[in-house]
This record gives sequence, C-alpha cells and structure tokens, in this order.
Amino acid sequence: MLYNIEQNTIQSYIDTEIQRNKMTKKHRRRRDNQPKQEMPRVCAFCDKSVLLKDKDSVLCSKIGVVSCDHVCRRFRYDPLKRVPNPPPPIVGLSPEDLII
Repeated sequence: MLYNIEQNTIQSYIDTEIQRNKMTKKHRRRRDNQPKQEMPRVCAFCDKSVLLKDKDSVLCSKIGVVSCDHVCRRFRYDPLKRVPNPPPPIVGLSPEDLII
C-alpha cells in the first residue's frame, strides 16, 4: 500500500461508498434538513407554458395548447407561477390597537 493505510480502513471506506451509491434521492438527507414540499407536476406551474385568457388552458412551447392539469415529461417547475395561499386573518386587534 502506498500510504500505509490499514486494510480495515480501506474496506470500510469502500463499503460506505457502495452504500451511498445505492441510496436513492428520497433516502438522502436534504442539506437544509427541511422536508421537501411536493408540488403538483402540472403545466400551469411549468416554465415552458403561458397561461391563456380562459384560465383553463396553457400554451406550451413544446406541445401547444393543453389543459392546465396536463403533465408531460418536459416539466420544469417555475416557482414564480405558483400563487401562494393568503395569510390568515389577524384576530383580536381593534383599530385603536394599531394607532401609534
């Protein structure tokens, strides 16, 4: 051996690499330790589509006019197309409480 590394250390390193390569993406830990939010894979959220005036269909640059809930293999999520949920209403404050 070149660097006088024990055989056990090399074998444990090889075993670790084999295990890491067997793991799928869903088993790996995210770097920010947050659970991944599942967004629906629909053309309404795709970066290759544009919402049409009737709001029931989109114009896809790859396929053409399709419904909003259509899904194709070229889907690529665009976070700017998602409309977030409105914030919850503030309860228990009167207009006098907001005066400085």
